[in-house]
Amino acid sequence: MRQTAFIFILCLTFQYQGQSQKPFTKELGIYTDNDAYTNLYNDGYYTNGFTLFYKYLPKNKIATFPKKIIEWNLGVKMYTPENGKAPTISEQDRPFAGYLFGNGILNYFYENESYLKLGLSLGIIGPSSGGGKIQAKFHKFFGMYGVDGWDYQIKDLLALNANILYSKKLIHFCGERVDMHGLAELNLGTVETNVGLGIMSRFSISPLNKIYLSGTYGSLIDSRPLKKSLRIPEFFVFFNPMIYYRAYDATIQGSMFSDKSPVTFDIEPILYSIETGIIFQMYRINVKYSVTFNSIEVLNDKVYGQTYGTINISYIL
Repeated sequence: MRQTAFIFILCLTFQYQGQSQKPFTKELGIYTDNDAYTNLYNDGYYTNGFTLFYKYLPKNKIATFPKKIIEWNLGVKMYTPENGKAPTISEQDRPFAGYLFGNGILNYFYENESYLKLGLSLGIIGPSSGGGKIQAKFHKFFGMYGVDGWDYQIKDLLALNANILYSKKLIHFCGERVDMHGLAELNLGTVETNVGLGIMSRFSISPLNKIYLSGTYGSLIDSRPLKKSLRIPEFFVFFNPMIYYRAYDATIQGSMFSDKSPVTFDIEPILYSIETGIIFQMYRINVKYSVTFNSIEVLNDKVYGQTYGTINISYIL
């Protein structure tokens, strides 16, 4: 009897150890943008966005560099004038626009902590995106004011866009508690065309995780079977100023081919953007909260810069 009990306990122990050392190769999460996350009285310009994402490591991928993560996203974004209740064209300092999209992304992480992102998006901008209906239901559900003006939104157009982002570690100091990374980004397509440069800095009380094992760019899944005790938690503040030269933005200018939208504007060619926030991860739970400030995007004397918040929550599978 004792021998049987000993064998049973031994089997359970091996099973537990096997599970605890299971490689975590998948990640499922959501992120949402909303100007109300910074101020409940804000509700305009880029007013709301919601995206589901799924990441995974390719099958039979051994733990070598570059580390490759495949990502799929499905989301919707909504843009309005300064006030979402602008029933006449004269009240609209920015077009109403809905953007429904899906995209595929290849993420490459290198041993020197460089990072390369290659993305391709396909979707639709216009009434068929359902942006106006989603915002109306959202406002009704939360007892907010009724939206008005979506009848004058950007007309339907095919949304096809490519994105390239490259990040390179420049320097670290304070015992790896502070580092800086140079960023270059290119967007090209029928949604937006621009090029940007910036610096991303991280600040932590404890030594920072390597970029390829950090939530900075979403590299928390790993093909190595790590025990819980070997997955190093992280909590840090980041600061990311960017400057963009913009050639085109369909949510403001409409179609680049034959636009018939009732309300369009030209864009400010230079955009300054600053994102700052915190990232926290422990074992399987990952949380990010950030605030983004964008300078004026529309060539219109009535508009001003915008601040919105982002909440990102994911779970490692």
